[in-house]
Amino acid sequence: MPTDYKLIGADGHEYPGTLEELREWARDGRLGPETLIWSSEESRWLKAADRHEFQWDLPKPIEPPPFLPTPMEPPAAGFIPRLAAYIFDTVLLQMIFLLVLYPWGSELKDLLELAAKQYDITAEGTPDIVPVLKAQGLLMLIYAPISLIYWVGFNGRFGATPGKNLVGLRIVDLQGQPIGYRRAFRRYCAEVVSLLPLGMGYLMVAFSPTKQALHDILAGTKVVFRRLS
Repeated sequence: MPTDYKLIGADGHEYPGTLEELREWARDGRLGPETLIWSSEESRWLKAADRHEFQWDLPKPIEPPPFLPTPMEPPAAGFIPRLAAYIFDTVLLQMIFLLVLYPWGSELKDLLELAAKQYDITAEGTPDIVPVLKAQGLLMLIYAPISLIYWVGFNGRFGATPGKNLVGLRIVDLQGQPIGYRRAFRRYCAEVVSLLPLGMGYLMVAFSPTKQALHDILAGTKVVFRRLS
């Protein structure tokens, strides 16, 4: 004898049906895994998910997406680690500067000695300002491009100078992305503003809740600790 079935609908009423009818209802989504089904063969109520004859027709449960923890934003670097990185970079930059000047050492020495004599208050006559301006202008003409290449080149390409790498820091934009050469150049120019009020723009790092210097705010950057991978 064919097996008779009936189920409990969503309205709480019983509905009879054949096996093929119930399987079609399951494929249409009108019958779910929790629906109670009675069969004359077993004379008891079971959930549809517990009846083997419906296992291929019931809608498959949707698996929840795997939990992916949100990566933590690296903490902003404070004044002390940034100062340590700056000191290292300054010393390294001076070494590079002296290395570049080395081939013209004797000529520069004579020029600097001539300029230094103009500051001698015991010297007679009016000091000649030309050697002083010439010496300062020549040094600045050599130092400026070296400084520009050092700060913009390292920060734009790697997001950090050697000093910041040594301390474990990097420069990012406000979204945590690399700054690139354009923003690195903007930040380099903005450092002039940080220097003007007796370096107060740099000291803002110690008091700002975001630990940004004035040039960071102007350039839209921040210095954070490098995330360890």
